Amino acid sequence: MTPKERYRSVLRGEKPDRLPLHVGNYSHFLSNYYGVSIEEYLDSPEVATAVTIKFISEFQVDCNMVIGNSYIYYGCGPELGVKWAFPKDQVPASTEGFIKTREDVDRFIMPSSPSGYFEKFCDIIRKVNAALGETVHLQSSLLGPFSIACFIRGVQETLLDIYDDPDFYFYYMPLCVELSKYFGTHMYATGLERPHFNEIFVVPEAVRPDKYHEFIAPFDQKVIDFFGPGKLNNTFSVFMGQPGNVKSQQEARAVWNAFWGTGESLETLEEGVKHKIPGFPMFLTLSGRALYSWTEKELLDFLNAGTDLLVLKYHVIPAISLTSIQPDSKEKAQEMAAKIRRVNEFRDRYLL
Repeated sequence: MTPKERYRSVLRGEKPDRLPLHVGNYSHFLSNYYGVSIEEYLDSPEVATAVTIKFISEFQVDCNMVIGNSYIYYGCGPELGVKWAFPKDQVPASTEGFIKTREDVDRFIMPSSPSGYFEKFCDIIRKVNAALGETVHLQSSLLGPFSIACFIRGVQETLLDIYDDPDFYFYYMPLCVELSKYFGTHMYATGLERPHFNEIFVVPEAVRPDKYHEFIAPFDQKVIDFFGPGKLNNTFSVFMGQPGNVKSQQEARAVWNAFWGTGESLETLEEGVKHKIPGFPMFLTLSGRALYSWTEKELLDFLNAGTDLLVLKYHVIPAISLTSIQPDSKEKAQEMAAKIRRVNEFRDRYLL
């Protein structure tokens, strides 16, 4: 099987030739392992493309998030008016939005075409897709309206507006919907088959399920409807459960924990396997924390026990997901590389 065929077989609930591997955030791995600076990675589409392709090929990745990960690429960079800080040897972080008043919303002019970091982002997607799109399942993050609001208004400001100034929140959210459509239109123009609809600031610690359903989901649905059936999946509706249903919301939190690997355990997997997440297979996730701090033996023991649980008890074939490969040094990058190779050896010998 090709990597794409392998990953898509588990998406359909079919048996692959071996367990597929999905990877998410890995910008610091590329920097530390391949010896490119964060500045090169951010500013040169050619460098970012080359190391991304090298990484996918060397570590036998079946499903890859292009490009993982620097939020400055996703469309709300300085070119849009958002202020960003650039700490040394780190990916940048947004520090301030530009929406302060209704007049700021009214005077905003929608970009006519990509520029700045978003233009580089589209260029990288286009190049990686041209090189690997036929054989590897590629995805990339399309920002949802709420995440866009958190950039152009500010994270704290947006969260407070939901409680303290909902009228203003509802005034700027239509602009965020239009920006999400704009970003998605240009991402599809790269040839990428299906971007991943991503609300990066919708996390259980920050957004309660009832607030999600009232203030966020309706705007997300406008973007999903705009692109039409089968184009975008709303993962976060599963993570938040049903409106007003506490039991459903508790179960949804277990699905979140299983998907992201927040506390790897067999008990978490057993809860997570009961619910299907649109657009994804069942993930057997090794979090960035586990990949960073666990020994190879601990990783392999969990993989073996988790795969046995899912395959033998629940008859579900998972994809192994490495959600965050972010070493803080060249030495740690070498350690993580060795662990990923052990994961691949496990995939080779596990009999489905």
